[in-house]
Amino acid sequence: MQANIVLELTAFQTPAQLKLKACCYGLVLGGGYGSVVLSEGGFAVFIKRNRLLVCCDCKCYAFNRLANAAKGAIYGHIKWLRFNGIGYKALVGADGLSLSLGLSHKPKVALPSGVEASVVKANKLKLKSSHLDVVASVASAIKLKRPPDAYRAKGVLERKLRIRTKTW
Repeated sequence: MQANIVLELTAFQTPAQLKLKACCYGLVLGGGYGSVVLSEGGFAVFIKRNRLLVCCDCKCYAFNRLANAAKGAIYGHIKWLRFNGIGYKALVGADGLSLSLGLSHKPKVALPSGVEASVVKANKLKLKSSHLDVVASVASAIKLKRPPDAYRAKGVLERKLRIRTKTW
């Protein structure tokens, strides 16, 4: 018994500042901030007159992956983290990121290549990279060092996340 797979061909117009290049290992999108290599399976991409022709079975997945890669190549992806608590702060050094998350809890986080970190007012951290997955994984690794505590309103939070404190 053979399953019928319906493949859809869709054309996407690319921005003028985005450079497209097809290589043997995937599609390279180059822009003002950096270059992103899109090499995942699931869809086939062809370049024709600065338009991307995408052949896939799930158009939403392909469009979101291409849109994230294009945004990362042109502008970059940014994640903001906020440190709530007395003495919670971050320092960016040559060897990575030094966190102070309490009296004796001072972990160090190594930043992968391509990730820029900057500290604003000692308790706000800005992570920026051209790859969305890399920025999200670094932010997740930092958040795991001190998860939010609803009883004491402390922890490492994303920018728009708020802690609801427990009241008795």
